Amino acid sequence: MTILGMDAPTVTGWLLALLTAAGVVVLVVLAAVLWRARDLLATADTTLKEANTTVVELRGQIVPLVDKANETVEQVNTELARISTIVETVEGIAVTVGSVSDTVNGFFGGGSALAAFAARLRGGNAQSDTLQPGTSKPAKPKSKSRKPKKKRTRKPRNQWSA
Repeated sequence: MTILGMDAPTVTGWLLALLTAAGVVVLVVLAAVLWRARDLLATADTTLKEANTTVVELRGQIVPLVDKANETVEQVNTELARISTIVETVEGIAVTVGSVSDTVNGFFGGGSALAAFAARLRGGNAQSDTLQPGTSKPAKPKSKSRKPKKKRTRKPRNQWSA
């Protein structure tokens, strides 16, 4: 039997040779891909080892920093508690000072009862000797009411008149 002018054993030999060559090419390409994958895996392994080393080093530095931050927060909380106590004490003192101030103002200021009493003892006018409320200055005598002054208004000029 002849195929394309060749006998059957020759065609079969060529087919086997062609299939063998294709198989060798596939094996060489597969070997190259596997070789490249091995290189990539080796690079990835090195990178992962370096990253692991860096993480271990950072963990060694971060743990003391977190401990210091916890200590600082505890100290701040302690100081805030002290400040809160101080503020409460100051508020109590402010209330006490306010009430003492009101008492003293009621006695010496406002109606100026003590100044009026002293003026009467001296035989003077209690009105003129009284102090202005909240100050050590004598009160100004009340003036008589004045009538408000009338405002002068100008009459508009007529520009056409002579």
